Amino acid sequence: MAEISVNLEERVGLGEYPVASVFGKSVSADDALVVEKRDYPDLMIYVKVSDACNVVLEGVSGALRKPDGSYAKISVNETIMSFSAAGEQRIKLSEVLAEDWPLHFPYLHLKFTAATTIDFVAFPTTSPPPLTIKSERVEPERVLSAQTIDAASLAEFTVSGEGYSAVVVTVRATYDASATSGVRVRWLYSPDNSNFDSVEDAEDAGYYKDLTFSAGETRQRTVAIPLLQKYTKVQIVNLDGSASVTVDVWKTLLR
Repeated sequence: MAEISVNLEERVGLGEYPVASVFGKSVSADDALVVEKRDYPDLMIYVKVSDACNVVLEGVSGALRKPDGSYAKISVNETIMSFSAAGEQRIKLSEVLAEDWPLHFPYLHLKFTAATTIDFVAFPTTSPPPLTIKSERVEPERVLSAQTIDAASLAEFTVSGEGYSAVVVTVRATYDASATSGVRVRWLYSPDNSNFDSVEDAEDAGYYKDLTFSAGETRQRTVAIPLLQKYTKVQIVNLDGSASVTVDVWKTLLR
């Protein structure tokens, strides 16, 4: 196994950055090269080969060499490019690695698994890998079951927003055959579970959704409510002035 010498150029963009390159270089199986990434968050790599081979990220290191001249490599051994014949590929390293921890090291040790002739260019990028935010949904909870809400009345419950970003409220309403109006889902915010938004201001801000209405029928609607304050009061309002309505309500919290 031999170490492949690369040309190293200093380029200036948002800051100085190294560009490693080698062209028309014949390599043997298990020959390796070292790419200097420094503290940039990612790496773009272009490889052209004349024969089938794999390019493997053999390891990473925090220092180029130990005092005795050897490398202090931490093993990775992950294939980042695979060629079944002559060809070329371009990759962004963060998009092909199973884990991102190797990207935190300034030196990357690459290996070619078969004899071939290569063109190779690698340079760091200034854009970090995209942040992936995974939302977490708890199991739905039934908060009202076959609840009768009298004419011009409401039922309500309060959601504590600590640790959550939203609550999803599903309302199923069965209207009386004599009803003339439907059901409204309205929410009021409070910083202390005592002082809530006034109904008028909440509705002026658009903090409500109405279910569709048809006398004697059942309608269901799901509403996503952002938890902007520590406490959110959810009200299920019967807009009908003379007939009661029967409702079922579920809530699901989202982190």
